[in-house]
Amino acid sequence: MLGLLLSCQTFFSGERPEDLLREGGYGGEEFHRFLLMCRSVWREYETFPETGWSLEYIRHDGTNTLGGLLRKGDLLYVIFRGSQAPGDRTDLGQNLRFLPRRPPFGDQPSVRIHRGFLEKYLGIRDDLHQALSRDPPGRIVFVGHSGGGALGVIAFYDLVGRLPEIEMSVVTFGMPRVFNRAGAAWFQEHHSRVLRIVMGRDAIAGVPPAFLGFRHVGRLVRVGDRSLLPLFSFRDHWPGYRDFFAPPE
Repeated sequence: MLGLLLSCQTFFSGERPEDLLREGGYGGEEFHRFLLMCRSVWREYETFPETGWSLEYIRHDGTNTLGGLLRKGDLLYVIFRGSQAPGDRTDLGQNLRFLPRRPPFGDQPSVRIHRGFLEKYLGIRDDLHQALSRDPPGRIVFVGHSGGGALGVIAFYDLVGRLPEIEMSVVTFGMPRVFNRAGAAWFQEHHSRVLRIVMGRDAIAGVPPAFLGFRHVGRLVRVGDRSLLPLFSFRDHWPGYRDFFAPPE
């Protein structure tokens, strides 16, 4: 049992948000905005909260997948909704379909992806491709919390080679493991372009367990408290990120 728990948890120290700021990267205000984006795809809204920016939604009801396309000039944010499990049975079922599957895209025959997350992405993939073809941006930032982060890294894997003229990056919060070892090796080339923010002892960031062959991808950024106990925290998964990055009153 102890071995199972340890295989689920991530013990790497990672970096801190201030490390990114020293490099000219994102700071707390930007992370707060990204979290607002994640909430903007929890259901469909007419505008992005607090800005009035237009949101275009893409959805697949069969897998309960919702994405939002938020444009700001030549910059496009592609935001994926996080899992609504356990309240939503469709998402719960997709989360449990964790046996890895080879994706129908990419040029790496040994790469495998969490089956449930891959099926959710495939549900909206054509609509995403059509939107990018209709109005190509100069830069894309994929954003997602929890399962939404999983869809973000899958989209990056799908599109970064197909659209090399577009600058792409990913920002995730509390993302679970998505790829196998070969997939993680592929992401090493793009390590600095994928941020994986993990709050304290976020329980979802430790699943599926590593002994099933899954590996994390991206540049690990640690926030919050990592005391020895508890080993896992669902509050750290949400609202931990919201509270940590909330602007001062």
